[in-house]
Amino acid sequence: SEVTDVTLVSGDIIKATGSFPSGRNFIIRQISKVFGVPIEVAQSHLSMYNSQKLDKETSVEIEKVINDIEKEWSIYLEKTLVDIADGEHLPSRVYMTSDTDVSEIYSYFLRTPKADATSTFRKNVEIMYLDSELLGQLYKNESAFPPNEFVVVLAIFYDKFLNN
Repeated sequence: SEVTDVTLVSGDIIKATGSFPSGRNFIIRQISKVFGVPIEVAQSHLSMYNSQKLDKETSVEIEKVINDIEKEWSIYLEKTLVDIADGEHLPSRVYMTSDTDVSEIYSYFLRTPKADATSTFRKNVEIMYLDSELLGQLYKNESAFPPNEFVVVLAIFYDKFLNN
């Protein structure tokens, strides 16, 4: 929840990876800072914002925070994509994992039009959210509890790595 990781995959081969310091916790810290509240209250604000249970004024302030974060995040994304693509064409499909409470925010970030090196990518991006519904087709879970999607992705990758 501290970083955004970007991995370029082509033909089932990891071509390059990049990372930058703007994950879920950054969003929560920014909400905490702007509102002058503890992290736990900022998490609650984010949860209430997502469920549209905040008053209009607070919602507008959180939207401003999110828009400011998007501007910084987009700069990092552009640099990372340029670095890892190394002149190659970027794929139009993105497989995204994120905490549920910020998945829509990051989808919004990816789809926000920009006049930079990511403009074509953003226009054509198809976001595939790797959630338990999609991932459930790739593994067997005998537990009564839903597994963590991040762990499932790692397990699938590990299994593929060992069996190929």
